[in-house]
Amino acid sequence: MEMGTAGEMPVAAMVTQIIGLLAMSWFVGVTAVSNSLLTVILATVAFTILAYSGGLFTRKSAYARNVDAGYWIVCLVVMIICQGIFRSM
Repeated sequence: MEMGTAGEMPVAAMVTQIIGLLAMSWFVGVTAVSNSLLTVILATVAFTILAYSGGLFTRKSAYARNVDAGYWIVCLVVMIICQGIFRSM
């Protein structure tokens, strides 16, 4: 596999990823303030399952599906830890 140039980077995919992470962090923050973290955990697990099924429809490899699912679960864990750290300050 050859690496492309910086001009060939998938800018739309990266921008969409950033927007998704910002929206998720906002959702985690709002639920943390109202002490409803179970809601964000349930929503993230549901979204992860839906994304996993999308990977099955598009015939992604098991490794790619697991990486995609793990990414969102790890993001959720990091965001909840950050909420705990920043709320205690």
